[in-house]
Amino acid sequence: MIDHGSRAKLSRFLCATMSGIKVELNFCMPEGIGLFDVYHRWRPSEDGNTVGFIACVPRQSDLDEVLHSVARLEQRLVCGESVQKPAELRDDLWQHVDQSIRTVEELLGMLQGDIIEIGKGVYAELIMKELDSLRALIHEHAQAAL
Repeated sequence: MIDHGSRAKLSRFLCATMSGIKVELNFCMPEGIGLFDVYHRWRPSEDGNTVGFIACVPRQSDLDEVLHSVARLEQRLVCGESVQKPAELRDDLWQHVDQSIRTVEELLGMLQGDIIEIGKGVYAELIMKELDSLRALIHEHAQAAL
């Protein structure tokens, strides 16, 4: 019933110590492979054993959303509507990455005092240096694209 590729994940996550954690698993279906969110809870039973409760929710709605998006893009292409050019997509991607780095820096800045207080300030500094390095790469890429 479980796809071969999901069996190791199943054995790692579907146990009492991982109770309450949602797991995405592939199931073998008559129509092919189906992606499911698997929710599980474990509780002690009256006889001292642990009983597991499992609910599997198909992720078909995500697939439907992707198929709908592809159909919309096809329609735009057929109708000759403008679609972003690769350079515009690339620029948007780098802007998004740059904004994400700024967000991580701001969040780390908010936590830095607490991190230093628990004696882990060196790790916060390492994270900031890595973020600076990423930002330098982004700017280098932007200069090369000009």
